[in-house]
Amino acid sequence: MAFENSWVLLFVFLSFLPFVLTRISTNFEQKFDKDILDKIIVGKNRVKLKRVLFALSLFFLILALARPVVEGISTKLPQTTTNIVVAFDISNSMKSDDIFPNRLKFAQQKFQEFLNVCKDESIAVIAFSNRAYLLSASTYDYESLKYLVKNIDTSMVDTEGSSVYEAIVYANELQKNKSEKQLLIFTDGTEYTNFDKTIKYANKKNIKTYIYNIGTKEGGTIALKDGFKQKDKDNNIVISKLNENIKQLALDTDGAYLKYSLQPNDIEQLLYEIRKKANYNKTKETIIKNNYELFWIFLLFSLGSFMALYFGRFR
Repeated sequence: MAFENSWVLLFVFLSFLPFVLTRISTNFEQKFDKDILDKIIVGKNRVKLKRVLFALSLFFLILALARPVVEGISTKLPQTTTNIVVAFDISNSMKSDDIFPNRLKFAQQKFQEFLNVCKDESIAVIAFSNRAYLLSASTYDYESLKYLVKNIDTSMVDTEGSSVYEAIVYANELQKNKSEKQLLIFTDGTEYTNFDKTIKYANKKNIKTYIYNIGTKEGGTIALKDGFKQKDKDNNIVISKLNENIKQLALDTDGAYLKYSLQPNDIEQLLYEIRKKANYNKTKETIIKNNYELFWIFLLFSLGSFMALYFGRFR
């Protein structure tokens, strides 16, 4: 038998218990002469028994707090160490209607599917336009992530443009203590055509970038809050088209690129690539001890002693 909280025994027995027992044993002797005490106490043995029951009740309670256990067989379980940062492009172009219902809502749906096939991945979520924002620190609470991402909206920021470079810099900060960094980006490719600076930074920080690109080459209009379509400075309706130049970012950082599709398993294929490139099969072992708890037995003994003390006839 072993004690999970052995410090309780050390603390109590060295300080509290000796004080209590000494106080009990000297309580009557401090007030009465020994000859008088023998005359006024009826049933001296009962008084001694009362003291013993109190001490036993306290003794068993202390043992229960110390959590006695019978040590069982230890089991070694493999545990993956994959961490993923997921970034959502929330620039105005993600409101384009060329993908139903729009690009951002489609990305949110794909993220739900992504979480449905995740098992042991720890996931952080950020959003970005021309700056990046933290939505959730790394967690295994997939249900909370689903709720959080479901409520992402482009109105969260009032800035124009979309910088995937800022998303990668923020992802590096979130994973700065990790030797391998994984970043999954839901975007329409942004408005940039050259990603050399971003690629150089990602490779320097060992960030593998996975792109899920959402949009069509024909493009679509961007709906505003008032129901009208977004227009440019010449009062022409803006047509936002898919930018596939961002594919180079994924390939040159040893990540993977996937163009949107209606297939339900496409996001699962992307997760497979993340796991493979993140050395998913490399695991650490977690040891689980199958111990049998005994505290409840000593708690019952303590309660029994106290009940005998309280309801016993000692007067």
